[in-house]
Amino acid sequence: MNNLELTIISVYHDYLTKKMIETNYDLLTKLNSSTNWIWLVGDNSRPELKEKIDSAKFRVIENKEALSINRQSCGKYWTSYQHASALNLCLTHVKTRFVVILDNDFFVIRPKWLREGIHYLQKHNLAILGAPYYPRDYRKIRYFPSMDFCTFIDSEKVPLDTLDFTPGFNKTNDDRRTAKSHTNLFNLNIRKRNIGTSHDTGYQIFLRYYNDKVARTECIKPVYKPRSDLRLFGKLGFIANTLYELFLPDRLCYIPKQRDSYSSLDFKGFGIFDARGEGWEEHVLEDKPFGFHARSGRHQKKNYGDDKLLAEIKKALVCVSA
Repeated sequence: MNNLELTIISVYHDYLTKKMIETNYDLLTKLNSSTNWIWLVGDNSRPELKEKIDSAKFRVIENKEALSINRQSCGKYWTSYQHASALNLCLTHVKTRFVVILDNDFFVIRPKWLREGIHYLQKHNLAILGAPYYPRDYRKIRYFPSMDFCTFIDSEKVPLDTLDFTPGFNKTNDDRRTAKSHTNLFNLNIRKRNIGTSHDTGYQIFLRYYNDKVARTECIKPVYKPRSDLRLFGKLGFIANTLYELFLPDRLCYIPKQRDSYSSLDFKGFGIFDARGEGWEEHVLEDKPFGFHARSGRHQKKNYGDDKLLAEIKKALVCVSA
């Protein structure tokens, strides 16, 4: 890569997201010897946050619209709109061909992954390469990068002014709910199975490029094991659901029909730390560990507070070597 050929974009809004980005910075600089990148950080923090992110390490872009984006103006999903607003703002400051959108709590553990990701884009003639929503989140879109987890973009194939991270919640029936702890296997009202109804950050990009024959996209595969991850009341529940879904189209199935869209090769099988055991989401590229998404601990199996969660992430990252 020539000087400043790559721009990384992240967003923070509070103490935890600030610490996550700083941890990510330490990991990224450890694994990538090149310095041909600039890191833009969208600042959605409130004025009362005392510890701001280090402007010596990042170029901080203050999102002045952040405070006006709230529950009153955007409804219950206002945080997604606020996050998207900062991403859209940061895009206007990009001067490089390649862009990486990196969520504060998505940690890539592959050595030289910045160079490798760009090489992969060019080798496979891709416009976008990124981690998709985790298949267990069946209410999210499938078979397309989530756009705000960990996503490589080639701006020569996807003009940046065509990218709009704004969610599309106002166009869905996203208020519908299924059981949080267990998927409702016996809900045979297919209208309530809620597959793909949550149109979160980056949904406008999905609409624009999902079926584009020129701007090709590819997903960094999630590690997913439906029998254990989907919580279908044990072996019998899994078998019953599998048989039922034989007669349903993909848009009505809890388990993605495209079986090659996810992998069973977990990190533990490679002899490294067990991110899935912590409730974090693992991703592989070319059948090798790539990174994990902690999702700020929302799906963690242990009820950690912010500081404990950060400590556990750092503990896991100790074994990652360049």
